Amino acid sequence: MGFAASAFFLLRNLYPVLSATDVKTSKILLIVVVALHAGFAIAIKWTFFAHGSLIAPPKTDTPNPGDGKDEKGERLVRMLFGL
Repeated sequence: MGFAASAFFLLRNLYPVLSATDVKTSKILLIVVVALHAGFAIAIKWTFFAHGSLIAPPKTDTPNPGDGKDEKGERLVRMLFGL
């Protein structure tokens, strides 16, 4: 839905500029713009809406009772500061 809405506004704003060129060139440019926009939308979906981070290692929630660390406090700090 986000891709469709932003593509609509993108094409609506580009159409007056591209209509001044010949038909073949404007069609090619519109196809290129839509293809690049689709690639950008897919890249955003994969990076921002992924379940796991590409940078941080997976977190394990297995407590280690002998180490004496405050597990809830550490999770809170990681959540607040993105660690």
